[in-house]
Amino acid sequence: MPTIDREHQLFILSSLGEPARALIGKFLSSIAGRVMRIQTAIDSADLGELGDAAHSLKGASGIYGAAALAQLASELEIAARSRDTERAFELVKNLGPLAQCSVDESRALLETVNPGG
Repeated sequence: MPTIDREHQLFILSSLGEPARALIGKFLSSIAGRVMRIQTAIDSADLGELGDAAHSLKGASGIYGAAALAQLASELEIAARSRDTERAFELVKNLGPLAQCSVDESRALLETVNPGG
């Protein structure tokens, strides 16, 4: 699975122009905080907070075309809701690198698209 859904991000940018660029940029800037929230929840074994944080990341990632990140967050939410701590810990190991890759690829795509479409 590609890290980002380029076609989806390009569709958003071509449909909404500069406002979409700003929204995607805001989402990308929020990812580190979202990952930190998940890491804090798993470090404190707070599965309720972990499920909520994973759900939030899943939704935002899906909206903005970070497909692989949305998939991992979905799996993490399921693990948290089913209280599968072993699976949750395993998934979180990949979260930081995948999140960074998603940010890097999305920013690279934004640089190739002229403002306004």
